[in-house]
Amino acid sequence: MRISDSSRMDRLVSTTMELDKKIATVSQRASSGIALDVPSTDPVNAAAYLRSRGNVQRLEGYGDAIRDARGELELAETSFSQAQDIIARTREIALSAANSTYSAQDRSQFAAEIGQLREQLIAAANQRGPNGYLFGGSETETPPFTTAGVFQGNSEARSLEVNPSMTVTINGSGAKAFTSAGGEDVFALLDSLRVAVSTNSSQDITDLGKRLADAHAQVGIARGDVGYEMQRVDMADAAQANLKVLWEKRQGEASEIDPAKVYSQLSALQNTLQQSVAAARTQLQTLSLNRFG
Repeated sequence: MRISDSSRMDRLVSTTMELDKKIATVSQRASSGIALDVPSTDPVNAAAYLRSRGNVQRLEGYGDAIRDARGELELAETSFSQAQDIIARTREIALSAANSTYSAQDRSQFAAEIGQLREQLIAAANQRGPNGYLFGGSETETPPFTTAGVFQGNSEARSLEVNPSMTVTINGSGAKAFTSAGGEDVFALLDSLRVAVSTNSSQDITDLGKRLADAHAQVGIARGDVGYEMQRVDMADAAQANLKVLWEKRQGEASEIDPAKVYSQLSALQNTLQQSVAAARTQLQTLSLNRFG
């Protein structure tokens, strides 16, 4: 069956238009440097690109968790450091007050300062972070310690996932740091010292001063636990940053063009287009001769 001249012409026009679209697409890739204008352009690289982008986004989510964990832990570490400073000052007072030559007025001033330090210690133990009280375990909405120094929290750890294989504890233990669960009831110890200083009980002051050294070390242990978790957060942060760089690189590799390949493809399409235009021109000339010759 003979193909009509008009059908041939229609096919040439359609082919030319399709080639023109392909050239426009390839030219856009060449100028932008991006190969994946639509997934169908390169299904294999498109899948690699989407997988890499998904991993980058997940890592960015872990980056938020790392920042939250670091913020909580840094605040806890600072609060424990303040608590140790307060206990150290209280012990200095005990060492001084053990000297029985001080007057009743001197002892009253010592006792008053111990009372003030105790209030500061309560404030440090009741430190509040962005997500609630730091040292009450899972009881984040209630101050861990009453003004009487009674612990009303629990020992549960609050944790946060900072990468697919690591979870860190983001709260310090108020029970371990300040109650008999850690060795000494620190607030009861300060209460006893204040009474001993007020009554000039030298032996009691000396004994309590020694126990304050233990209390200082006790808070230091809880502080060390927080420091350990901070180190783990730093490790997770470093690993997350390295993985993010790797996946971003793979994402870029999946979406970037191969310049030599693209320009070769563009040259071939342009040659084909020229041939198609030439064929169309020849066909038009043939149609004109047939019609008017």
